[in-house]
Amino acid sequence: MPTKTVGIWLRISTEDQARGESPEHHEKRARLYAEALDVLDYEKRAGSYGPPVRTLAARIYGKLSRPSKVIEVLKGLETEQDPPLDALFELGRAYESRNDFANAAAVFELIVKKSEAPTRAALLFHLGFTRQQQKDHARAEEAYAEGVQAAIAASDREMEVTLRRYMVLNRAEAGNTADARTALDEAKRAFPDAPELRTIEAEVAWVAGAKKEA
Repeated sequence: MPTKTVGIWLRISTEDQARGESPEHHEKRARLYAEALDVLDYEKRAGSYGPPVRTLAARIYGKLSRPSKVIEVLKGLETEQDPPLDALFELGRAYESRNDFANAAAVFELIVKKSEAPTRAALLFHLGFTRQQQKDHARAEEAYAEGVQAAIAASDREMEVTLRRYMVLNRAEAGNTADARTALDEAKRAFPDAPELRTIEAEVAWVAGAKKEA
């Protein structure tokens, strides 16, 4: 009797992910998902489910936009003695995408304390952002200011612009409109052609208006 290979397709894309994507894109996501499951299953059976394996699986889940799975794989890693910083970064990003800003801030603070890596400016941006979402504007300002210096040291123009932009918005949200405009003027002098700064004046005005109405 002739035989043939069959496959079972599972839906692994959300409606938002599916909208406008090609079949090839869905297949790529499915293969990534299968790869993550294969890695975890093999290592669990082999009894070597350590940080490197968890980090790899978390990266794959991150590419799949599955923050809950990233957290499931990496949760508790931050309490270990020498956790991999790239794994902690994945964990912090996952918490951030789930709007769990308290846990995200705790993870990013831990990374910043341990890291002098080239990604320090990016880490400080995420730390500042999570503090800003918690309305901890003073400490967000500290993270953004330190991040600007780290970006300058690393010649990371893109991250410096991003940090300066969020510093302006953080000051506006804190009710310091004059300081926000000072920071905006400094950013425009440093990066007169940056498209990210073209709309920020309107954002500052909107934030200031919203603060008054509140």
